[in-house]
Amino acid sequence: MKKLRSLILCAVLVCAILLSALPLRAEAAGMSASFSGSSSLRAGDSVTVTFALRGASNLYSIRASLHYDSSLEFLSSSNLIGNGWSMDGTSTIMLEDPNQAAPFGGGSVFSVTFRVKSSVAAGTSVTATIDNISATDGQADYYAGAASWSATIAAPLSSNANLSSLSCGSGTLSPAFSASTTTYSVTVPYSVTSLSLNYSTQESGARVSVSGNSLSVGSNTVTVTVTAPNGNTKNYVIYATRQQDPNYRASSNANLSSLSVSAGTLSPAFSADVTDYVVYVPYETDHIDLSGVAQDGKARSVAGSSADLEPGDNELTVVCTAEDGATQATYTVHVYRMPEYQGTLPEITGGEPADYTAVDRVLARVPADLSGYTDESVQALQKAVDAVVRDYPAEKQADVDDMAKAIGDAIGALAEKPAPVDDPEPIVDPEPQPTVWDRLLAVGTESVSIPYVADLTGPLPLWIPAAVALGLLLLLFYLIGTLIGRAVGKRRTLRRLRKEQEAALKEGDVVPVAASVAGDETWELPAEAAAAVAETVDGEETPEAAPSEEPDAPEAPETELPAPEETVSQEPVTKTPAPAEAAPEEPVAEAPAPAEAVLEEPTAETPAPVEAIPEEPVAETPAPVEAIPEAPEAADPQPPAAADVGDKISHMSLDDMLDLDELLDDIRHME
Repeated sequence: MKKLRSLILCAVLVCAILLSALPLRAEAAGMSASFSGSSSLRAGDSVTVTFALRGASNLYSIRASLHYDSSLEFLSSSNLIGNGWSMDGTSTIMLEDPNQAAPFGGGSVFSVTFRVKSSVAAGTSVTATIDNISATDGQADYYAGAASWSATIAAPLSSNANLSSLSCGSGTLSPAFSASTTTYSVTVPYSVTSLSLNYSTQESGARVSVSGNSLSVGSNTVTVTVTAPNGNTKNYVIYATRQQDPNYRASSNANLSSLSVSAGTLSPAFSADVTDYVVYVPYETDHIDLSGVAQDGKARSVAGSSADLEPGDNELTVVCTAEDGATQATYTVHVYRMPEYQGTLPEITGGEPADYTAVDRVLARVPADLSGYTDESVQALQKAVDAVVRDYPAEKQADVDDMAKAIGDAIGALAEKPAPVDDPEPIVDPEPQPTVWDRLLAVGTESVSIPYVADLTGPLPLWIPAAVALGLLLLLFYLIGTLIGRAVGKRRTLRRLRKEQEAALKEGDVVPVAASVAGDETWELPAEAAAAVAETVDGEETPEAAPSEEPDAPEAPETELPAPEETVSQEPVTKTPAPAEAAPEEPVAEAPAPAEAVLEEPTAETPAPVEAIPEEPVAETPAPVEAIPEAPEAADPQPPAAADVGDKISHMSLDDMLDLDELLDDIRHME
């Protein structure tokens, strides 16, 4: 029994050792696979789908199988792990790290690129799947479920790159628009710098671009390119001619800036003013081309020439036509082809050279010092000298003689400069200076922007805000003058009243007047004047005012005049008035009548309480009468006597007294 037990234990140990030596195979906990790519395709499109593993770590080998629909065409696969990993296979894909130096910890593994076959109809669904996914970390094998990708084939993009309309707001296209016509022309005035094009496409998803729409004077090419949704393009070309400025004057410059020959060298060296040249070429040169470049880039044309050369003189020309179309300059080049060499020096056909004796003789006459001659005559002489061309043959002797004659004429036309004059340079009349009125008009028409106001009216001519400012200034002067005038009038009136009061005080016949009538100043009327005013109230008799108990006061400052005692809501005064000396003809009333704040009619004969105005001084007389003497209009008159004042007031009506009250009330409120 013991032996059997020992055998069983040994067998278990051997199995455990064998199992530990074999690699483990297990489902990886949490490892998942994905196969993703675009889900919307069209026939003919290519798509790349990516395979990824998540939740794995320390992997050194990955294996998977690829399956896809027949609607897809396999293009390529790509290893996305890198770091020394290798990839092999198309249907069964194997990735491994042979050196086990960069274990894979999860992420994108590889990608596969497919192309949708062009025969696949819209709405078809295509699918690719990855299954048999396994991975190992060298100790255990891990498995993941299958992963798949699918997409729906959309309708193909439109290839329609046609325009449905095309028009030009700056002119009329010719011919009339047609979607199949791709070339048009239009002429626009000088004021148009770019075409105002209006267009629409037949396919809503098509794009339109315009190039070359910056017009210069003359011919321009404007291209309208339409790009269909599938990338197909179509060009509509407009040849636009912009007219010349109506005020523009075309140039008459027909000179060349350069003259070129395909063989030989020009003699003399090129100059725009020289129009005749010679070129010597060997016998072997049997063809030559002549061309030039105009000085004015707007010149209409430069016509060169080409010729097959004959031995001897060959005359070629280059004609430049200026911008105005009427001015032309012709440059002549004599191409002299040498005779064929046959062992002896050839004789140049054409005879003897021209005789330049006359040219040399006239050149010797040119003055060495030309500083004493005018610039115009010297320039004409220099031009004639520069026009001399040497080495002309004898048959061109007439041209040589013309050169000599031109130099001689230029020498004869030399004009001496006038002798210097000590007088100062002539005074040039200065330009007339603008008048003050012109300057004001120029300044007034300038525009200015006034903050806040400019948002409503925009820039205004300068004269408008200037006129407004002048009106406001005049209004300010008027208000200041009015205030000053009122203050001066108030002071003058108060001064006259004080003087009259002082005169009355000296006479001793005064009655108090309410302080509220004359403002803050207290003044008195003569007793005669007060009695006369009282008689005018509806013809009723009023009690005579008793003479003032106050003694004559010496002359003192105006601010120290004696004021009557103030009474506020007191019992009526019952003094028996004494007869007034200024008005003896008036009988004395049996009882004093109550005096109102404003001249009231007398009431019953019985005494009544006096209704005094608050803060209004009340004298010892029975009832103060609010009478205001009429202020004389003359400035600073002499103080009148008390009798005169009383006489004047005795002839005043009630309306006159009320007018004086209103005048003094206005003066009191002029602060």
